[in-house]
Amino acid sequence: MFLPLYDRNPLRVNPLQWVTAGLTVICVVVFVAQLSFDETELSLFQFRYGMTRAILLEYPALDPVLAAIPSELTLISGMFLHAGWMHLIGNMAYL
Repeated sequence: MFLPLYDRNPLRVNPLQWVTAGLTVICVVVFVAQLSFDETELSLFQFRYGMTRAILLEYPALDPVLAAIPSELTLISGMFLHAGWMHLIGNMAYL
């Protein structure tokens, strides 16, 4: 199996890793919210909050409707968007 289930090194700091657990919860909540959108709303949501070069580089022909947040923040918000169950599960396994 490619995922380690345990190791022999004792955990000295904290039995629950709060940052990892928090990031996992945020990713799952955002993904479940994405499931409630129809196809048009989902595309709009992904263009608004996902990182694309046009948004990041402020391409002049970009529709202002897509600029929901500052372009620099899409580098962060894009990390919480996932394209499907396998994408989410794979990212959370490596997280």
